[in-house]
Amino acid sequence: PKEHGAWPCFQWSHDGTMLARKGTGIIQVYQTPECKLLEKKSLRADGVCEFFWSPCGYDLKNGGVSKDGGTPVIGYWAPETNNKPAVVRLVKMPSRQELVSKNMFEVVNNGSTPGMQIHWQNAGEFLCVQVTRHSKTKRTEYTNFEIFRMADAHQAVAIEHLEMKQKVVDFKFEPNSHRFAFIYGDAAQRGNVDFYTLGGARGRQDMEKLYTLENKQANLLFWSPLGNYIVLAGLGNINGQIEFWDTDSNVSMSAQEHFMCNHISWDPSGRVVCTAVCRPMFEGGESMRYQLENGYNLWTFQGAPMYSIQKPEFYEFAWRPRPALLLSSKKQAEIKKNLKKYASKFDAREKIVKLRKMRKTYASRKAQFDTWMIAQRQRSEVCAQYVSSRKQMGIAMR
Repeated sequence: PKEHGAWPCFQWSHDGTMLARKGTGIIQVYQTPECKLLEKKSLRADGVCEFFWSPCGYDLKNGGVSKDGGTPVIGYWAPETNNKPAVVRLVKMPSRQELVSKNMFEVVNNGSTPGMQIHWQNAGEFLCVQVTRHSKTKRTEYTNFEIFRMADAHQAVAIEHLEMKQKVVDFKFEPNSHRFAFIYGDAAQRGNVDFYTLGGARGRQDMEKLYTLENKQANLLFWSPLGNYIVLAGLGNINGQIEFWDTDSNVSMSAQEHFMCNHISWDPSGRVVCTAVCRPMFEGGESMRYQLENGYNLWTFQGAPMYSIQKPEFYEFAWRPRPALLLSSKKQAEIKKNLKKYASKFDAREKIVKLRKMRKTYASRKAQFDTWMIAQRQRSEVCAQYVSSRKQMGIAMR
C-alpha cells in the first residue's frame, strides 16, 4: 500500500530488537522475535511523511551513546498542513515518551522538493534536520539546519540553529567527529563549501565556522571513514571533477578528473578512493549516457592515481566490508588513552622477535659457512694429493 512508502518499507532499530513501518498518521512498531505489534498499538504520528531510527542507543541516565545497547530513539517529520506547523519529533522506545520536538513554519511542501532531509552522524551523537523553507511570498527558498545534540539525551537536548540564504546542495557529517561540511550556492556548476565544528559531543559547546572554500566545482561530498580527508566531487553535469582536501591543514592535496564519473566510494580503511563510471542496469536515457567510458580508477587518499581499468558493461563497484572490531567501545577508548603504555610493551616484544629472527638467521648462515669450510678443506686435501702424485711421476707443475 502507498501509505507504507517505497519498498523496503521496514526499518530496523540499531540493535535489531524492533522494526517499524509508517502508515497513515501512525508508525507501526514491531518487537522481535515475535514480530508482533509493540503493546498491540501503533505509535501516533499525525501527518508523518518520513520516519527514521537512531543509529545507536542512548544512556538516559548518564548520557552518551551505545552501539550495542541503550535506549533506541525513533523519529519522524510531518509537513505543515491546515495552519499546523511542520514538526520533527523524536520518541524514546519502547516507552513512547517524547524526547524532543521542534515546530517550524513556512516549510516547503510542493511534492518535488522535500521539506526536510535527515542527516545522522554515524556515531549517533548528532542529528541534523535540513529544512527547506520559503519566504512569506513563496517566491524564494532558503535552508535552515536544526542540529540536535543527541549525546545529551539524558537531559534537555540542545538544538543548534544555522540559516543559509542560498540553496544547499549537499550536507555531510565527518565520521566519528563533531565537524560537518556542506555545499551551497545558486550557480549550476560551482558552489562554496563551508566547514563547521560543534565543539564536541557532550555539553553545550558553541557551533563555530572553521572556514569557507569558494567557487569549487563540486556538488557532492565524500568523507574518509577515518575523517579529516574529504573528496569534493562534481558529478552529473560537472562531468567528474574531483578534489582531495585535507580538512585539518586546510589545503588541497590534489585536483583530478574522471570523465563521466558517477560513483565515488572510500575503502573501509580510508586509504584508497574509487571513482567509477557505472552503467545503469536498466535501459533508458541514463543507461545510454553512461554506455561509454565504463570502468573504474583507484586513487590514494592524497589523490595520486594508483590503478585504472576500462570494462565495458560495468554496472557496479563495491568494497568488501571490514569486519567489526571484537573490542567494545569502552575497551577501545581505554587502549587509546593508554596507547603509549601498550606501545612500549609491543615495542619490547618486537625487539625480542627481531632478536630471535637475527639469531636464527645468524645460525643458518654460520651452518652454511661451516659446511662450505669443511668442503673447502676436503677439496684442498684432494688437490694436495694430486700435486704430490704428479711430482712423483715427474710431471712438472706450473
